[in-house]
Amino acid sequence: MNEMAERFPQIFEDTLFDTLLALAVHDWNVVLLNAHALKSGAAMIGAMQLSSSAEALEGVMRGCVQAGKPVKFGDAEALLCDLAVQSNSNLSVHSSSHDP
Repeated sequence: MNEMAERFPQIFEDTLFDTLLALAVHDWNVVLLNAHALKSGAAMIGAMQLSSSAEALEGVMRGCVQAGKPVKFGDAEALLCDLAVQSNSNLSVHSSSHDP
């Protein structure tokens, strides 16, 4: 678990970047899958606020994708930006708490 906590900030950052790219090209399925991965990964290392924010994005995306509704780009973009901002503070605080 400690190894995952150490690697998670980079994994999260990479996945967040991939999600931003998917959002830019309107690849809603990738945004949905990445939101789920971000939510689960954050929860696994105990970053519950970050997990909750990713869950909000996942919920919006799942509601649109599964129902075949158009995604409101601005809503998804705002949630993703909020997630990015939160990751800066949450991951730096969380990863420093695991220092020996």
